[in-house]
Amino acid sequence: MTIGLLMLDTLPGYYQPPLYLTPNIYETPLDIIYSGKLPNSSHPNSMSDILNKFDPNFYRFEFYNTSDIYEWDDYNFQKRSPERKGTYFFKNYNYLNQNYSYIALANSISFDSGAVLMNQMNKAIIRNATKDPLLNVTAINHPLPYTNKIKELIKIGNGLGAAFTFGMGMV
Repeated sequence: MTIGLLMLDTLPGYYQPPLYLTPNIYETPLDIIYSGKLPNSSHPNSMSDILNKFDPNFYRFEFYNTSDIYEWDDYNFQKRSPERKGTYFFKNYNYLNQNYSYIALANSISFDSGAVLMNQMNKAIIRNATKDPLLNVTAINHPLPYTNKIKELIKIGNGLGAAFTFGMGMV
């Protein structure tokens, strides 16, 4: 029985490898809606400048013309689907100072989509600011370590499994 407990406790069944947070973890291209306040007249294409820094193989952008955040939110609610991973709203951008502010709504069904959306937008903003189209930012989701309570539950489960296996052997 001690050998059975030792074997069950050392099996790698509870390990999850790190996940690289890139758009290709989903079926691509991702359909993304974007909206926002119109930029100042000296740089009328600021939103496009940023969105052009995204990899076109992974994204298909749809512009919804509104500067009202509530109207944008309602439009996204109407267009919701499990396949849609998120949307962006540009709140503020100052092209000269490279100061950008945005809101990203992520589909909670795809629990990694929020981190993917944030990483991709931040990477596009950095590429735009540095004028380096090849700059890359890698985001990796490492699963959180187990709490003591979860470790205790795993040990209990392993013990029950070993007891069941041992009991079946006695029959």
